[in-house]
Amino acid sequence: MGQIVRKFNYLSEWRIGETESWLSNMPSKGLLFERFEGKAVFFRRSEPAAIRYRIRYSFLTQEAQYDSYAKSGRAHLGSYSNRHVYSSKESEMLPEIHAGPATQREMLIALENKLATMVLLRFLLLLAVLLFSYLITYGELVVFGLAQGAKQSYAMLFTICIAFLYTFRPNGIIALSSLVRLLRRGRVINHSAEWKIHYNLSKAVSYAF
Repeated sequence: MGQIVRKFNYLSEWRIGETESWLSNMPSKGLLFERFEGKAVFFRRSEPAAIRYRIRYSFLTQEAQYDSYAKSGRAHLGSYSNRHVYSSKESEMLPEIHAGPATQREMLIALENKLATMVLLRFLLLLAVLLFSYLITYGELVVFGLAQGAKQSYAMLFTICIAFLYTFRPNGIIALSSLVRLLRRGRVINHSAEWKIHYNLSKAVSYAF
């Protein structure tokens, strides 16, 4: 067994095509996908290879999902909630599997509901942050011994807002919105999408914070 290497995935999980492209680029560097753990991705060192990875969001039973991809010749590498990861050798040139209209519609409805939930939660969190900041700055709320009007209160307000924007940054919502629009138009995911732009941009933002 080769050494396990951990890398941080700066792409949103909803940028499916870009994530697939990023993962498929790693085997050429001798890194084979092992598993997801949150935003961390674990790879196993090996000889350079040409492997294609595919990520499928499915709300079918796992058995039905596995059977569909097993028939195509792809290997199931792991499931993470409704996200399933498969692989195949590039030399096998396996045809892409696209969901039928019923499955596509089911996935679209589920993703639209998830998008609405994400937007609502972030809106409520933003209101809570603004209310908390107002009470610190103008009200009688004392936090960590800081009195009303103290300069530290403004520093804390700034820190809270920055932390909120970083922790609940909207790139996930933007990526999911793009995916929903793609499915509404009846288009398929680009499995070879360019990943470097969004990856490096998100990485730069993370380093800045």
